[in-house]
Amino acid sequence: FVLLDARAALVLDRIELHHFGRSEARFHTFGNVEAQEAAAIIRGDRRQMAMTFASDVPCLVREAVDPTTQPQREARMIRWCTRDLHETMTLATLLTPGTEPGAVEMQQADGKIIVSVQAAGLRRRLVLSQRLRPV
Repeated sequence: FVLLDARAALVLDRIELHHFGRSEARFHTFGNVEAQEAAAIIRGDRRQMAMTFASDVPCLVREAVDPTTQPQREARMIRWCTRDLHETMTLATLLTPGTEPGAVEMQQADGKIIVSVQAAGLRRRLVLSQRLRPV
């Protein structure tokens, strides 16, 4: 989790499996969800948030409902899922206030993960190791 100048937050997940499999990042909310191809907008009673996704493997956004374990209001779930089976994958989620999604891109080069982020008044480039540590 990286806070970017109090303008955005970046969530990075690095997954390494012993066998090929599918993985996903899940986000739960009581707000209204509008899912897009690689983004989602969450609208609450007073605030909105945009989520923008990137990955080093093909992924897609799906909506779901939390399993009901208590007789209360159901939470919505946003799932950023791999399309196919992989042994290693890195998932990125950029969270920004408002309804205008930012942009996040991910590249692999020379054993490094390069994440580029753009949002309102914000531009960052992170160069990370395979263990998500700064290089």
